[in-house]
Amino acid sequence: MGVGSFERVREELALSENLGHGATYLVPRFLLQPEGGTDLADVGNPYSFYLSRLDNIAASASTRDPRGPESWPDDVLIGESDVVYLSFLRTGAALNGQVGSPLKQMAMLPHLRRHGHSKIMM
Repeated sequence: MGVGSFERVREELALSENLGHGATYLVPRFLLQPEGGTDLADVGNPYSFYLSRLDNIAASASTRDPRGPESWPDDVLIGESDVVYLSFLRTGAALNGQVGSPLKQMAMLPHLRRHGHSKIMM
């Protein structure tokens, strides 16, 4: 996903945020807290949840590379020292009793990084 695509998803979530007011959306607690377990936590508005996840990813990415994500190449090669996580989206990123999606997988990126994964393949 290029930087333009990332920003486009973020913009669409921001535009849709009012649709999720009063909603119930259950995610594993480890997505909210590094030491959290697999018990479910209600994050409420799913649009706000994913928007905050994307904002955290963008902030984390820009602190690692001072040039920012816009300077990264679209396809980054996998090196010998990389730890690759192979994701089956439909099952590995299933949240709230729904089939997994790329957006749901993106919400898991900080958790995967904490576990030492440096690349993800979907």
